[in-house]
Amino acid sequence: MDRIAIIQRVKIKMDEFTPVNEDVTHPLDSYIQPTLDQAALELLKDAPLIKLAPENVELYVKDEEGTEIGSILTYTDKVYRIDFPVAVLRPASIKFPDWSRAIYTFKDPASPEAQMQGSRATRGGLEKPVVVSDRGTISNAGRMVAYCYTHPALKKNDSAETFVREPQIKVITKKKAEELDEMLVEPLVLLTASKVLSSVQDHEAAKILYEQYANNIMS
Repeated sequence: MDRIAIIQRVKIKMDEFTPVNEDVTHPLDSYIQPTLDQAALELLKDAPLIKLAPENVELYVKDEEGTEIGSILTYTDKVYRIDFPVAVLRPASIKFPDWSRAIYTFKDPASPEAQMQGSRATRGGLEKPVVVSDRGTISNAGRMVAYCYTHPALKKNDSAETFVREPQIKVITKKKAEELDEMLVEPLVLLTASKVLSSVQDHEAAKILYEQYANNIMS
C-alpha cells in the first residue's frame, strides 16, 4: 500500500483516542514517519511465518562484476556457520541435505539448548538438528548469524567452489512499511499508532492498540 495511505490510516486509528477537527493537522504527525518503518521491522520479527513470504538466500558472495568470491557458509568441527547478508532480519527455515527435517525454530544463544551444543556428546545431529541464531555481537557486526549442529562437510564441485548438494535456506528480509503485503497493513497501523501514542505518554490508549495488534498478528 502507498505510504501516504498507510499514514492516513494511522491518523484515523489515533483519532479514535485523540480526536481533532477535520482538516486540522494532527499534532502527532511528526511522530508517525520515523515510527512507521520501526514498526514494520518489529512486525516482521513478530509475525508467524505463515503470514510472511520467506525468500531464498543467496549462498555465494559475489564481487561487483558478479564473480563468486566465497560463501556465506563456513565449516568448523562439523558445525556450519551462516553469515547472513545485512538485509536479512531473521531466518525462516534451514534444511541441510542430510538433516532428517527442516528447522523452523531457532535457539537463543543463552538458552540451555544452545549451551548444550558446546559438547559433541549433547549437540544436535542429523536426526535432531539444532540451529542457534544470534545478532548484534562484536564478531558479526550486528548481522544475523546462525550456527547449525551438525552436518558432514558439504561436497563441492571439482570445477568450482559451489556445493554439489546445497542447503535450503529461507529468510525474512527487512522491508519498509509500504513494501509489506496488504494483509499486514492493519497490524502495522495498530502497532504504529500504539508506538506513537506511547511516545506522547498516552499509555492507556497505547496499551489498548498494542493488544489489538498482538491479537491481529497471531490470529
